Amino acid sequence: QQTANRTAQGFNELKNSGRLEEAREMVEDEEKKMLIASAPTLRKFSENMTKVRRQIEIIKGDDSRTPEERREIINKLTAQYNIIAQQGVKAANTLGIR
Repeated sequence: QQTANRTAQGFNELKNSGRLEEAREMVEDEEKKMLIASAPTLRKFSENMTKVRRQIEIIKGDDSRTPEERREIINKLTAQYNIIAQQGVKAANTLGIR
């Protein structure tokens, strides 16, 4: 995902700075073109994983719940996190991203 984000960021910097020929050359490279196109999708997986991690941290600090309740919620959130991670890996593999 980092490679896709860096490539997309580089493309956007070229485009925004008026270096259109260099940006055009970048998208003519099929691998870079694929990385640029996949960056938003992969970024979304990362954002969703971050949201789940934050929820886990909130639950860990929630003293209004019993330890058993916290553990049950954290287990469900961890399962959700793992599903998102697996989907992200599957998407990256499908796109040929290492």
